[in-house]
Amino acid sequence: MAARRGRGSTTTPPESLDPYSFPLSEEQITLRERAYLAASQIALPDAVRRDAERRFPREELLRLSAAGWFGIGAGAEHGGSDLDTTSIAIVVAEFSRACASIGLLLAYHTIVLDAVRRAAPPPVGERLLSGLAGGGMLGALALADPVHRADRAAAVAARGEKGFVLRNWKSFVPGAVGAGLFLVYAFVADDSLHAPRQRVLLLVPRDESRLFVGEADALIGVRASGTASVRFDSLPVPAIHEIGSTLEDRASLRAVLGFADILVAAQAVGIAEAAHERAVAFAGSRDADGEMAGTRQRVQFPIADMRVALDASRLLLLRACRAREAGGDFVYEAAQARAHASRSAVRIADSAIQIVGGVGSLADHGIERHFRDAKTTELNPSTREAALLGCARRLLEE
Repeated sequence: MAARRGRGSTTTPPESLDPYSFPLSEEQITLRERAYLAASQIALPDAVRRDAERRFPREELLRLSAAGWFGIGAGAEHGGSDLDTTSIAIVVAEFSRACASIGLLLAYHTIVLDAVRRAAPPPVGERLLSGLAGGGMLGALALADPVHRADRAAAVAARGEKGFVLRNWKSFVPGAVGAGLFLVYAFVADDSLHAPRQRVLLLVPRDESRLFVGEADALIGVRASGTASVRFDSLPVPAIHEIGSTLEDRASLRAVLGFADILVAAQAVGIAEAAHERAVAFAGSRDADGEMAGTRQRVQFPIADMRVALDASRLLLLRACRAREAGGDFVYEAAQARAHASRSAVRIADSAIQIVGGVGSLADHGIERHFRDAKTTELNPSTREAALLGCARRLLEE
């Protein structure tokens, strides 16, 4: 399969000798090739324009759902692919390689779907899973609270006889513009000064009368992801929609955050791969003196350094995936993978711009988009420092 070249087109097919492939099964290598083809046909075209226009990819998401990619985290009984964590990460990386916004939407949708599959009470899970897996409902993860806004308090859930009443705000919710289901992390309102502050994860279907989504945020990267603030106007949430109380059992929250770290690491790997490909393509061009750019050490050294960082990110990602598949505590491995992959993606994209030179800073060239997208992986769903803090606590405890 020939490499695709040209403005805004960076994706090349996965090679059988790629270091990423050696720990994978034949089925996973085939899946990666399928994901590459789908991303090339659906996510890559117009990626630069969508980013420039901050246009939510509704049509592209419909095509992805029709092709079954929304169900990668669901079981076959609900129309899903029943993929393991490694396979899901492969898919997210390939779509992020083509378009980081679509990769992010697919990642967060899969996190919500996985939470419903694993922890939702059966009546709720059965009702929601088919819609999520079939693509009729986009899932969105609402974790971040407003900061430095006096008019926007963090989301709180007041307990009632039949469940909760959700009020206030969530900020920076990827996919909020088009989401049909939100997984909301909220404080539980408690008038007692001495009671521990309780938190819950709630499944909140979109309610046009009591749930309001703001305009899409003008983010530095993933501009087509439909990231926006969400306001809850005394929205009733039945008790059966509770995923987990983090006062009594932090396992539900840790599982969600750990899986998010893994898929953000996969997103970062995909972005870094796209930036590295652009740098390698430039190395095959001729400079003003008629020499191949790749014959100069100023190009050779950073390209090799970029590849070392990229392969290290891939291996840490695969280790985190295998730790999750083993069924034990995988949060430490996930945090390590996310911390390294996100920082490496920023550095790789920065190096790609530096190698290409002035043209790399042009918005319609595409490389600067990879740099901006990479930066968001250090911030979403929490900061890279939060992942490092989790690693540090684990190390100091030991």
